Amino acid sequence: MKKSKINDCFRVFLETKNLARIFALTAVVIFTAIAFAACEQEVDNDFTITGIPNAAAGMPITVYACSKQPESTQGVSTTDVPTGTVNSGGTIRWSTEPSDGAYYYVVLYFNKSYYKYPDKIMFSGEGKTLEWSKFSALETGFDEGKWLEGGIMPGETRKYSFRVYLTGSSAYPRTKTFYFWWNDRKEGDGTKKCDIRVRGRLGNGVITGWQSEGSDTIDSAWENAVRVTLRSETVAISTLTLIVEGYDSSESGDFAICYTETNERPSTP
Repeated sequence: MKKSKINDCFRVFLETKNLARIFALTAVVIFTAIAFAACEQEVDNDFTITGIPNAAAGMPITVYACSKQPESTQGVSTTDVPTGTVNSGGTIRWSTEPSDGAYYYVVLYFNKSYYKYPDKIMFSGEGKTLEWSKFSALETGFDEGKWLEGGIMPGETRKYSFRVYLTGSSAYPRTKTFYFWWNDRKEGDGTKKCDIRVRGRLGNGVITGWQSEGSDTIDSAWENAVRVTLRSETVAISTLTLIVEGYDSSESGDFAICYTETNERPSTP
């Protein structure tokens, strides 16, 4: 065999060997990617929420894994905590993974409201199933003169509370007057989807003015505020809670509510 033919055969051998190495390396890369995706999928599927109602289908749902059980929206930490989203099948996909073996309180945020799960859950390689029906809405506080955005699902109620400082001399009774407004589908700026009605409860004392046609629940307060006077014979500081529900059990969507110390409705944001 001539020398040139020998060189040609040797070159083909080397090229074939290099191709084999390339194929082998490609196979390793593909296998690694598949293994990594499988591991990632295992983490993503660690929590699954079952029983999501049809009314919530398609809504963006954010998940927070909190180290402490929040009792109100002020207690929900949304920074430096594991965060994820719920896909259409109820699976939570974490953008920031919880620590393996750690315990968390799971909080959902959707439709402008927070919901908490009652039990502390451990994050591990084993799947966890959380029932939607066990989540409950967190009570929300709000400030004078500022519109608070909210939302409800069919048949739900929302609670909004704030501390009240009753005024007067050193002797009792002590009183305080507020004006309440809300922006909903029936009366408002046309941006809200839920028709709501509202009632008020005072921790220690009585409320005058929160009645309409023999009921303690009022339907609308946009053109005209609900003027109420709070009165207590025993305390100077109390808590006022507003209870918001849909006008009927089928109502759902968003709304906004606020209170003022003067009869002037704040501009909507």
